[in-house]
Amino acid sequence: MTRTDGRPRRRREPSRPAGFGRRSGPILATLHGVLAMFFFAAAWTKLTEPLDLLSLMMTWPAETTAEVVRAVGWIEFMLAAAVVAPLVRDRHGRIAALAATLALSGNAAFMTTYYIVQRDPGLMTTNLLLILICAAIWVGHRRPRTRSGLGP
Repeated sequence: MTRTDGRPRRRREPSRPAGFGRRSGPILATLHGVLAMFFFAAAWTKLTEPLDLLSLMMTWPAETTAEVVRAVGWIEFMLAAAVVAPLVRDRHGRIAALAATLALSGNAAFMTTYYIVQRDPGLMTTNLLLILICAAIWVGHRRPRTRSGLGP
């Protein structure tokens, strides 16, 4: 393809994430998959299990209504679907995945605080691990910088 002045147009390389170097593709895909699988499973549990069984697994469903638990389940389900969006469609899926990852890390941070207050170290540790996975996804999706430091 040429420009109007007859010179050939330079081929633009697709921008690659700079977070994990050469192996960023498989690492990011794995992190996206792990985060999505966790939240798909959590959402499925909140949507299908009876409230009394959920109250045995977690403390917060006992303190709220079934409608709130189901709404949280649907929200987690939709955010988990958005996390795997780059694996399906890379161009626009990245933005959806980063927004969903930010929302899920906020959810995990809120629940970490809740479990600290409730003195539940197991679920607190699980949510801290989810925050670390979300942070790793954000680091992995950083844009590479040029020598001038101004970005691509």
